[in-house]
Amino acid sequence: MHEPKARLTVVEQVYHQLPGENPTRIESKFYQALDIAEQLYHRRMKATERWQKIDCGWIQEVSEVCIHNDEGRFLVVQPSDEERAEAARKVLEVSFGDYGPDPSSGPVWLVRPGQSMRGCPSEFQRLCIRSQCGEARCSIYLIPA
Repeated sequence: MHEPKARLTVVEQVYHQLPGENPTRIESKFYQALDIAEQLYHRRMKATERWQKIDCGWIQEVSEVCIHNDEGRFLVVQPSDEERAEAARKVLEVSFGDYGPDPSSGPVWLVRPGQSMRGCPSEFQRLCIRSQCGEARCSIYLIPA
Protein backbone atom coordinates (compact mmCIF):
# COMPACT_ATOMS: atom_id res chain seq x y z
CA MET A 1 0.00 0.00 0.00
CA HIS A 2 1.29 3.43 -0.94
CA GLU A 3 1.66 6.09 1.69
CA PRO A 4 -0.33 9.23 0.77
CA LYS A 5 1.78 12.15 -0.43
CA ALA A 6 1.46 15.82 0.30
CA ARG A 7 0.01 17.71 -2.64
CA LEU A 8 -0.56 21.13 -4.10
CA THR A 9 -3.98 21.83 -5.60
CA VAL A 10 -4.84 24.93 -7.64
CA VAL A 11 -8.35 25.90 -8.73
CA GLU A 12 -8.41 29.29 -10.39
CA GLN A 13 -10.82 31.21 -12.59
CA VAL A 14 -10.14 34.51 -14.33
CA TYR A 15 -12.85 36.35 -16.26
CA HIS A 16 -12.57 39.08 -18.88
CA GLN A 17 -15.70 40.84 -20.11
CA LEU A 18 -16.26 43.59 -22.64
CA PRO A 19 -19.40 45.73 -22.29
CA GLY A 20 -22.42 44.03 -23.86
CA GLU A 21 -20.58 40.71 -24.38
CA ASN A 22 -20.41 37.44 -22.49
CA PRO A 23 -17.35 37.01 -20.30
CA THR A 24 -14.42 34.86 -21.35
CA ARG A 25 -13.31 32.47 -18.63
CA ILE A 26 -9.71 31.39 -18.22
CA GLU A 27 -9.55 28.37 -15.96
CA SER A 28 -6.66 26.56 -14.38
CA LYS A 29 -7.14 23.37 -12.37
CA PHE A 30 -4.37 21.03 -11.44
CA TYR A 31 -2.79 19.16 -8.61
CA GLN A 32 0.77 18.10 -8.06
CA ALA A 33 2.09 15.44 -5.73
CA LEU A 34 4.88 16.82 -3.57
CA ASP A 35 8.07 14.98 -2.73
CA ILE A 36 8.43 16.63 0.66
CA ALA A 37 5.80 16.24 3.38
CA GLU A 38 6.64 19.51 5.08
CA GLN A 39 4.53 22.46 6.12
CA LEU A 40 4.42 25.52 3.93
CA TYR A 41 6.32 28.66 4.88
CA HIS A 42 4.04 31.64 5.51
CA ARG A 43 5.27 35.09 6.34
CA ARG A 44 3.39 38.36 6.76
CA MET A 45 5.52 41.39 6.18
CA LYS A 46 5.49 45.07 5.35
CA ALA A 47 7.18 45.84 2.07
CA THR A 48 8.83 49.25 2.01
CA GLU A 49 9.98 51.42 -0.88
CA ARG A 50 13.44 49.81 -0.59
CA TRP A 51 14.04 46.46 -2.29
CA GLN A 52 14.39 43.52 0.04
CA LYS A 53 14.89 39.83 -0.57
CA ILE A 54 11.92 37.64 0.21
CA ASP A 55 12.63 35.53 3.27
CA CYS A 56 12.37 31.88 2.18
CA GLY A 57 12.62 30.40 5.68
CA TRP A 58 13.65 26.76 5.70
CA ILE A 59 12.34 25.96 2.21
CA GLN A 60 15.05 24.42 0.01
CA GLU A 61 12.94 23.50 -3.03
CA VAL A 62 9.66 25.17 -3.91
CA SER A 63 6.67 23.95 -5.88
CA GLU A 64 4.79 27.25 -5.72
CA VAL A 65 5.32 30.79 -4.47
CA CYS A 66 2.21 32.85 -3.69
CA ILE A 67 2.41 36.57 -2.94
CA HIS A 68 -0.70 38.43 -1.79
CA ASN A 69 -0.97 42.20 -1.46
CA ASP A 70 -2.99 42.60 1.74
CA GLU A 71 -3.65 46.31 1.23
CA GLY A 72 -7.14 47.49 0.33
CA ARG A 73 -8.81 45.65 3.19
CA PHE A 74 -10.40 48.32 5.31
CA LEU A 75 -11.27 48.16 8.99
CA VAL A 76 -13.85 50.88 8.46
CA VAL A 77 -17.03 49.78 6.71
CA GLN A 78 -17.11 52.88 4.48
CA PRO A 79 -13.52 54.06 3.85
CA SER A 80 -13.09 57.67 2.75
CA ASP A 81 -12.02 58.57 -0.79
CA GLU A 82 -8.62 59.52 0.63
CA GLU A 83 -8.23 56.08 2.28
CA ARG A 84 -9.16 54.35 -0.97
CA ALA A 85 -6.70 56.49 -2.96
CA GLU A 86 -3.92 55.82 -0.44
CA ALA A 87 -4.52 52.05 -0.57
CA ALA A 88 -4.56 52.06 -4.40
CA ARG A 89 -0.99 53.47 -4.45
CA LYS A 90 0.37 50.53 -2.45
CA VAL A 91 1.29 48.39 -5.44
CA LEU A 92 3.93 45.72 -4.86
CA GLU A 93 6.79 45.11 -7.28
CA VAL A 94 8.35 41.64 -7.39
CA SER A 95 11.61 40.99 -9.24
CA PHE A 96 14.74 38.89 -9.23
CA GLY A 97 17.64 40.48 -7.37
CA ASP A 98 20.22 40.04 -10.13
CA TYR A 99 20.06 43.45 -11.79
CA GLY A 100 22.69 45.14 -9.67
CA PRO A 101 21.71 47.44 -6.82
CA ASP A 102 18.29 48.17 -8.36
CA PRO A 103 16.19 45.07 -9.15
CA SER A 104 13.63 47.29 -10.91
CA SER A 105 16.12 47.88 -13.74
CA GLY A 106 14.88 44.51 -15.03
CA PRO A 107 11.30 43.27 -15.48
CA VAL A 108 8.99 43.38 -12.48
CA TRP A 109 5.61 41.82 -11.67
CA LEU A 110 3.02 44.21 -10.26
CA VAL A 111 0.71 43.00 -7.50
CA ARG A 112 -2.05 45.53 -6.93
CA PRO A 113 -3.87 45.91 -3.59
CA GLY A 114 -6.13 42.94 -2.89
CA GLN A 115 -4.55 40.93 -5.71
CA SER A 116 -2.10 38.04 -5.70
CA MET A 117 0.33 36.25 -7.95
CA ARG A 118 1.62 32.74 -7.95
CA GLY A 119 4.22 30.78 -9.82
CA CYS A 120 7.21 28.53 -9.59
CA PRO A 121 10.37 30.54 -10.21
CA SER A 122 13.44 28.43 -10.92
CA GLU A 123 15.54 30.48 -8.48
CA PHE A 124 13.00 31.58 -5.91
CA GLN A 125 15.70 32.52 -3.38
CA ARG A 126 16.54 35.56 -5.55
CA LEU A 127 13.04 37.07 -5.41
CA CYS A 128 12.91 40.66 -4.15
CA ILE A 129 9.92 42.79 -3.22
CA ARG A 130 9.14 46.46 -2.61
CA SER A 131 6.19 48.83 -2.38
CA GLN A 132 5.74 51.63 -4.90
CA CYS A 133 4.40 53.94 -2.16
CA GLY A 134 5.11 53.77 1.56
CA GLU A 135 4.62 50.52 3.42
CA ALA A 136 2.39 47.78 2.02
CA ARG A 137 1.24 44.77 4.00
CA CYS A 138 1.65 41.48 2.18
CA SER A 139 1.64 37.74 2.75
CA ILE A 140 4.24 35.39 1.29
CA TYR A 141 3.58 31.65 0.99
CA LEU A 142 6.21 29.13 -0.13
CA ILE A 143 5.02 25.58 -0.70
CA PRO A 144 7.78 22.95 -0.60
CA ALA A 145 8.35 20.75 -3.64
